[in-house]
This record gives sequence, structure tokens and C-alpha cells, in this order.
Amino acid sequence: MNMGAARLVMAPVPKSMFLEAVNWAVKANAEYVPPYGSGGSLYIRPFLIGSGPILGLQPCPGFQFMVSCIPVGNYFGKGGITGIHANVMKEFDRAAPRGTGGVKAGGNYA
Repeated sequence: MNMGAARLVMAPVPKSMFLEAVNWAVKANAEYVPPYGSGGSLYIRPFLIGSGPILGLQPCPGFQFMVSCIPVGNYFGKGGITGIHANVMKEFDRAAPRGTGGVKAGGNYA
């Protein structure tokens, strides 16, 4: 997360804050963890957003760090683990050179 924050000119999240937030979120959502053996899990997504009265291309004056949790089912569907179909494209890049494709950034999903 902090590699992405540095690339996007965002404040780093201290390790102790990160661990405390993830631990708190998991404990607060413990009743929603799917039962062992069901194939489900608790999806944990920490994220960092810039905030402040800014309109333009400049670093934000403030940041908000949050952790989201949601129970999810078996990634591969019912009936156990099976493979998935995928295409490998060698003639296209995921991101432009010197772009933000190497980090988790909201703009990469637009």
C-alpha cells in the first residue's frame, strides 16, 4: 500500500495503524466470516483516498485510510476448484510506461 501511496504522492500509512485497522475490521465482522470448509472467505480491502478542498492536479492536503470487509463465496463456484478460462495478450500493455498500472489505484479501474 505504501509503495502505491508514494507513487501517487500520498502520505504513507504507518504499519501500526494498518495492522490495528485490519485487526479491528476483522473482529468487527467476525460473525460474517463464512464457515470453515464452505469455500467462502472474508474479503479484506484496505484503501487510502485523498481528500480536501482541491480541484486540480496537485497533491491532496489530507488522506483517509479505511478498511472494508465483505464475506464472499467460493471464487471458483460450486462443485470444488476448477480452472478458469483466460486470454494472454502479448501485444497490449496493462499500463502506459511510467503510468500508475504498477500500483493499486482507483483510476486503473475506471
